[in-house]
Amino acid sequence: MSAGSVAVVVTEEIGVPSWDLYELSIPCTVFGKPQPDLADPWYDLRLCGTGAGPEEGDGAA
Repeated sequence: MSAGSVAVVVTEEIGVPSWDLYELSIPCTVFGKPQPDLADPWYDLRLCGTGAGPEEGDGAA
């Protein structure tokens, strides 16, 4: 059996309230930490952005 996939889209907004960061932490805690006692393999968590990433030419390495 293969791991299920979960994608969380993180949008770029200026002035993001702390509450939104807390809400982002929930799926990261639930799906991002391996839980071999419940299922093996666990979920494959992907955080996805809406802007250009380092691979897309913003110069970050």
